[in-house]
Amino acid sequence: MAKIWEIYKVDWIRIFHSKAAVVLIIALMVLPSLYAWFNIKALWDPYGNTSGLHVAVANDDTGFTFRGESVNIGNQVVETLKKDKKLGWVFVDHATAEKEVRQGKYYASIYIPRNFSKNMASILTGDLVKPEIIYTVNDKINAIAPKITSKGASTIASSVSSQFIETVSQELLSAFKETGVELEKELPTIRGMENKLYDIQAAIPKMNEFGSQIISLNKSMPAIQEKVKKVTGYTEYIPAIDELGANVLKVRDALPEIENAGEKIAVLEDRLPDIQQAANSVNSLTNDFDSIHQSLNAAISEAKKASEVINQVQKILPEVEELMEAGSGYTSVVKEFANQLSASFDVIEQMIQRNVQIAHTSAKTITSSLSVSGADTDAIRSQLISLSTMLGTQAQLVEGIKSTNGNLSEFAQKLTKAQNLAQSAIQSLDNGDVTTAQTQASQIQALTEDLLSGYEDTFKPAIEQGLTSLSSDIDKTDQVLQTLNEQLPAIKSILVNAGEITNSTITTLEKYEAAFPEIGSSIEKASEAIQSNMDTFINGVTLANDFFETKYPQAKESIEQGSAFIENEWPKLSKELASSAELIDERMPGIEKAVGIAADLAANDLPLFTAKINEATEKLTEAKGEINLEELIQFLRLDVQTDSDFLSNPIHLKEVTEYPIANYGSASTPFYTTLAIWVGVVLLVSMLSVDVHMPEGKWTAFQVYFGRGLTFLTIALIQTVIIALGDIFLLKADIAERGKFILFSLLIAVVFTALIYTFVSVFGNIGKGLAIILLVLQVAGSGSNFPIEVSSSFFQHIYPFLPFTYAVKLLRESVGGIYWPTAIQCIVVLSGITVLFGLFGTLFKKPLARIVNKFNEDAKKSKIIH
Repeated sequence: MAKIWEIYKVDWIRIFHSKAAVVLIIALMVLPSLYAWFNIKALWDPYGNTSGLHVAVANDDTGFTFRGESVNIGNQVVETLKKDKKLGWVFVDHATAEKEVRQGKYYASIYIPRNFSKNMASILTGDLVKPEIIYTVNDKINAIAPKITSKGASTIASSVSSQFIETVSQELLSAFKETGVELEKELPTIRGMENKLYDIQAAIPKMNEFGSQIISLNKSMPAIQEKVKKVTGYTEYIPAIDELGANVLKVRDALPEIENAGEKIAVLEDRLPDIQQAANSVNSLTNDFDSIHQSLNAAISEAKKASEVINQVQKILPEVEELMEAGSGYTSVVKEFANQLSASFDVIEQMIQRNVQIAHTSAKTITSSLSVSGADTDAIRSQLISLSTMLGTQAQLVEGIKSTNGNLSEFAQKLTKAQNLAQSAIQSLDNGDVTTAQTQASQIQALTEDLLSGYEDTFKPAIEQGLTSLSSDIDKTDQVLQTLNEQLPAIKSILVNAGEITNSTITTLEKYEAAFPEIGSSIEKASEAIQSNMDTFINGVTLANDFFETKYPQAKESIEQGSAFIENEWPKLSKELASSAELIDERMPGIEKAVGIAADLAANDLPLFTAKINEATEKLTEAKGEINLEELIQFLRLDVQTDSDFLSNPIHLKEVTEYPIANYGSASTPFYTTLAIWVGVVLLVSMLSVDVHMPEGKWTAFQVYFGRGLTFLTIALIQTVIIALGDIFLLKADIAERGKFILFSLLIAVVFTALIYTFVSVFGNIGKGLAIILLVLQVAGSGSNFPIEVSSSFFQHIYPFLPFTYAVKLLRESVGGIYWPTAIQCIVVLSGITVLFGLFGTLFKKPLARIVNKFNEDAKKSKIIH
């Protein structure tokens, strides 16, 4: 050991005795650090200075026009790039961009073609054409620059795509939200229509019962005809006919009321264009309203069926009157008429309740609509007018029934009060007072709700009693003419009002039907059915109005003449009553035909109608089980901006950095520090001799190996300290464990000195070559700059056996933060390399010395190799 230390002291004495040697040694100590520092500083933040990379931008986009607005996405991209400082964007024309990229003035170019915006908008036309941004790059200028500029081009495409997705999704979600608002606004009406459909289904048994009665009546017609034939022999009923004449006079007195009804029908005909327009606008319903639309059609159909029943009874009235004029033989016919009248009264009672329900729903809808800011007051005013008309007619009907039963006063008073409130609400809207109109509509809602709550227990029995008394009194044979004369005006009034209520119901339902927006193709057939029914309705109203305009004056004149006849001529002509029996025979075929038509309707059409109603309610129940309208409305009314932002950027990348390092230069410090240490030792073996020039035999090869090795190690450690301290304090590299960084660097210096010094000490110049070869392999194969996985298979195979692999990895632990299992593994491997090469030098320096010296001497003869 003393000999080794002696050699070490001799080396440093000789160095300090030579100024040139001192300068040279100092230079050898400092030069490796410069190699590390310059490389680390050069790579300090390469991606933070990319604004110097010039990229040409050429925009020829001509834009496009959408909904009257000009849109140019290319210009938007250019404006965005002008604010971006990540690359050196230069804005030129297309020809200049291509020329100067080819010449190398610009690293790359971005070209936006003329049809870029047009192709972006092709999604709106259905003729999809993907837009292109043409990216041209000059790869030969630099190896890294194309990758950076390519990232910039990708960012442009990604930004345009994201902005486009956000815009389209925002428009789509806005449309969804508007649909949700409209759906929520109409929800009360929808629920009301659902209830009406279920009410119609509940009324089907009564409708079937009425149909059975009509069929039974038709089967009884032969017997009725036989009875009619006997009428001619009933001349003893002349006193009763006198009473009938008195009733005719009552009909004459009731003509003003009939004329009032005609005026209402004329008003209704004037409104036919509005009704037609409402029916036509059914096509605006959305696909979501399919089941409700079917329910509404069913309700209209039911109302029209009821209207037909009432109309059939009204058609028979003139014939009954003619029978009464004829005199004898009418009792059986009148009884049959009473039976048919009783059946029609069942429909009237149902229509009274249903119209109150419709009035309640209408008032509720109006109240809800007026609570919405910006509501269509013209449409609401129209609804109020219809509601007022319906309530007035309903009140007249109840008044007619009240004449036979006084228990309906409260019912009629509330209907009249509701009508007055509707008129007041119309006046409030005309005055611009929406708040008062809403309050009055709410009061109508409360009144109709009160009527509905007490209907079954209080009002319905009174209505049924009043109607029953009319039909039952007529059926009393001994007083039939007197009763018929007394009750016929009331019956006619009730039937007229019932007919008007039925028509009003149809009009109201069709008006509700017209309120549905944006109907789809899936309900086109249902719409056509409504149109066909509407034509029938319009024809009926037109015919009725035509009757009042053309035939009613003649009928009125006939009634007045009949009254004059009753008053003046009937006493003289009573003896000729028998001849009037022929008139009965003439009218009977018409009655028979009317009953046959009604029976055919009950037998053939009613079952189909019943099946359709049941099918509609089943589908509605099924749809309600699958679709929750409230949840659908809540979904459609989501936040547009938030959701469009989510659709354009659905994934947020949350980046978590383990062992963060401030910059690229700091991250490169382990590699270039390791490389500088290796280069420093290579410089030492290149500039300094590994042999001790002393008399032969003074020291052994073992002593020379370790003595001169300590000198090399001392200089290498000083080199390493300079490199490490410069990294920390001069470059201010971001190093988490500075003390351990210095210690690990010194360990690496020991390892590299042992390895390279052993190569040269044992093999001479061959060892120097081995050190250079190993350096080249380690730079490429240690995974220092690029992950080893992206290198070729050869380097991946030698990677685990290279000292650089563990040296760089160990320094990275101190720079980013130590993970001790990895650090200990590297320390163990590097220590093993040191021991391995120390043993190798100890064992093979002397045995190989003669062979190596001979090789070196032979090489020196070339006068080139020293």
